[in-house]
Amino acid sequence: MWNIERIRLVKTAMQLKRNAMQEVLDGVSTEIAQLEADGTRHPTWIRERTDEVRGKAMSALGPSMRYLSEQAAPVMAQSRFWESRNLLLSLEKFDEDPVKDSAIRQRYMAELNALSPEELQLVAAHARDDNNLPLLWQAHLAGRRWAEVKGATGIDISDVEVPGQAEALQAIRDCGALVAGGELIVGQTSGRLTPTKKMQLGRAMAQPRENNVSGRYGDSDGSGIAGLAANQRST
Repeated sequence: MWNIERIRLVKTAMQLKRNAMQEVLDGVSTEIAQLEADGTRHPTWIRERTDEVRGKAMSALGPSMRYLSEQAAPVMAQSRFWESRNLLLSLEKFDEDPVKDSAIRQRYMAELNALSPEELQLVAAHARDDNNLPLLWQAHLAGRRWAEVKGATGIDISDVEVPGQAEALQAIRDCGALVAGGELIVGQTSGRLTPTKKMQLGRAMAQPRENNVSGRYGDSDGSGIAGLAANQRST
């Protein structure tokens, strides 16, 4: 799983590449406009020169388009992780030291398992008010056991906002939109962009600014989560 800083860096690099592609298109548009405004030239000559200008630009845009596609693919694959609220909550740490973090998790889990469902709800509410996401997650796991064993009401975390989640998901969508933007530039430069394709790319570029957040992921007993917290966040 990529952290938010890595996603930001890729997005920034893609933006720079896309901007450079736009400069190529702007240059092509200016040069073609000058050719078409030259009333002293035969239309056939203008058409041939226009094709040369487009061909030269397409040769320059090819590697840039491949770069955008190659950079976006692994970023887009990160969406399944960042969409999972449960996964992100499980990665929240009590302490940056993996050993201390694991010890704190084990201590809290032992204590929380000894509480009644009502007491557990109070602990969860307090953790939510203090924005103590690691403790809230541990309470959620303990509540899940009560729900499975005695049918008690679990700890609802469906509305919890995890730091960086919204930004990461938007950045991932933006990377996809940058690829569509690059394809639009290539199509405009080639002079063979159909209205249908232009509309499709326009829709892909206008990504909705909303999050597809789910509650996927999470073992019922919390096993392996401390290890993920120690390893995945540093990836």
